[in-house]
Amino acid sequence: MPAQDEIFRNIRVVAQGLDALRDEHEAIKNKLTGGIDLLTPDERQLIDEKTSIVDRNLENILLGVEEAQVMVALASHFQNLEADKQKYKAQVRRLCQENAWIRDELNSTQQQLRTAMQNIAQLEEENKHLKFMNSIKKFDEDLPELADKEGDQAEQQHTASDVHNSTLQELGFGDEEEDLQSLFLSYFDFHKNIDWGKGLGWYVDCVILAIIKQDAMLVRNAVILLENKKESLRKAIRKLKLENGRMKLKIKTLNEKVGKLTNEKLVDVDDGRAPESEYDYDDLNRDFYLIGGIHDPLSLRCEVTIRDKEGIEHKSAERFYW
Repeated sequence: MPAQDEIFRNIRVVAQGLDALRDEHEAIKNKLTGGIDLLTPDERQLIDEKTSIVDRNLENILLGVEEAQVMVALASHFQNLEADKQKYKAQVRRLCQENAWIRDELNSTQQQLRTAMQNIAQLEEENKHLKFMNSIKKFDEDLPELADKEGDQAEQQHTASDVHNSTLQELGFGDEEEDLQSLFLSYFDFHKNIDWGKGLGWYVDCVILAIIKQDAMLVRNAVILLENKKESLRKAIRKLKLENGRMKLKIKTLNEKVGKLTNEKLVDVDDGRAPESEYDYDDLNRDFYLIGGIHDPLSLRCEVTIRDKEGIEHKSAERFYW
């Protein structure tokens, strides 16, 4: 199949041939109609027939020429369209290249923006760190002024810990509670640092320092230890209440026994204390007389002091255990 350009060339050649043929037919027509007035009617009729044939051929030639011109115009238009198409394709390629370049520039700009934001965040963190170090420096400068106060608080804390330890031992707890006591002391140290920060006017920084000082494992161990000891403490409290009732019953029984001998109530169960005044035994006919009685609910100890007629004092003590 011939190419499109070859077809258009052939159309142009045919159009040129049709133009030449049209010129020839017009020349023939002019020649036939040139001396028609001098001819006879028969000859004129023949010339008219020839002229009509030439006119038909001339019309066909003109139609072919016009069609060739239209096809040539269409070919030119198609060529222009193809040129525009190629031009537009070139523009599209150029725009795609520009778009790719713009995207690269956008990615580069975004990367620079992220780097700048990271630098800004780093500078802000460094600024906060410098402010924090400033506050620590101020705290270190103020520490000598609080040394005496720290010593007094440490002594009070040590005294409180001794009292707490002795109370635990009196209640029947062993060395296992020393860990709990150390946790309480760490808790006191934590809040002591916070109290110092309140006095200096930078409470938040002091809380941060105190939290940094604390051992996270110590806090977790404290929670575990408190959970483990919660039930044992509840059992101990219930046992103490039960033994307290038993102790009151024993004290009441002892009061009844001593009351039979002395006609005096030794211990009041409600207030836990007996009268300590010495009674005049010269006016009474007794074998022995009550001098005093002491009831210590904390140590669960009951002590009785009596004196016989010869003036000899006798002491009796009884300790209750659970």
